[in-house]
Amino acid sequence: GYSRSKSSRLLAKVWTSIRNIVSQLKKHPASKAFIEPIDPNAPFAKEYARVIKKPMNLREISLRLEREASGAPAVYKTPREIFDDVRLVWRNARTFNPKGHWICEQVDVLEESFESMWLSSQVDARW
Repeated sequence: GYSRSKSSRLLAKVWTSIRNIVSQLKKHPASKAFIEPIDPNAPFAKEYARVIKKPMNLREISLRLEREASGAPAVYKTPREIFDDVRLVWRNARTFNPKGHWICEQVDVLEESFESMWLSSQVDARW
């Protein structure tokens, strides 16, 4: 958790690590379907909106992080909130698509990559 004894410079490095992780996710070949919000004109958009109550995508996570980096009020108070939003992207995809669907296969690849980057960056330990 946050304590006043941790320098703001060290905390800034944690946020930079997180922004880098999200950026790397967006560049991953399997991420294309998860970068932007669902197209409201897509044939399945109405059904998606009915099933998925809290949509999330990697672009929205990035925008929230960029706002914070520019000095705007923080959307995310802790790294765990970002972790949870990324996991929400995966959960939404698995909720909407049947098991074995190519989207779910992409989620498996991305989730493994994300969790590996998160662990290797030691975000939780550094926070």
